[in-house]
Amino acid sequence: PPPPTPADGVVTDWTMSGGGASFDRLGSAVADGTGGVVVTGTYSDTATFAGVAYADAGVTKDSMMWRVDANATSQWFARVRGNSKEAVHAVARQDNGTDFFGGGYFSATSTFGYDSSNPTRGVTLTAAAEWDAVLWKVSSLGTTIWAVRGGGGLNTDFNYIRAVAAAPITATDGTNGGATVVGVGRISLNTVTFGGVELAGDGVIRKELVMWAVSAASGLTKWAVRAGGSS
Repeated sequence: PPPPTPADGVVTDWTMSGGGASFDRLGSAVADGTGGVVVTGTYSDTATFAGVAYADAGVTKDSMMWRVDANATSQWFARVRGNSKEAVHAVARQDNGTDFFGGGYFSATSTFGYDSSNPTRGVTLTAAAEWDAVLWKVSSLGTTIWAVRGGGGLNTDFNYIRAVAAAPITATDGTNGGATVVGVGRISLNTVTFGGVELAGDGVIRKELVMWAVSAASGLTKWAVRAGGSS
């Protein structure tokens, strides 16, 4: 007989796992529009996802987007590879869209969409601070379309994106045209730059908030604002 229905009425269709012998963590998830899901996460050392081993993350941790369909079959695994730390905290999808937008941080030099069989693929970014914020666009097939950084300050500063929202593909902001992707996070107490928009800090208040809007099509910055209090 089929298993009994839980009291809350929620029935689990399937579960999947991935990881290795060290640090593994999921960051966020979004429905892919076809019954599947795209998740983000972080792992270290060698980790296995859907039977494929991803090596050389070391103790510094690598990050990823992973798409799984409605039947629990892995569709693709898009990797962030660097020589220090990276994390993709959030992921979003445009209504009626097929692409995915991640947000998080990276340090040192990192490649978004890294492929060990062809290291020239992907987009490589270099951080100006200890951590710089990043927005990352991945296609429905798992190919990196663009990745853009924001932040800077001192080499001891931390900038990151914690949440991402994507406007519908038919949307326009009335000024720059085209749909917008917005990342929300925190930035350093010093002056930072997001796509040419300079946000001046006072050198005192730590971890102010930032909202950063980019074109969904190109990743070009539309605007960025910072906000904070007295402590």
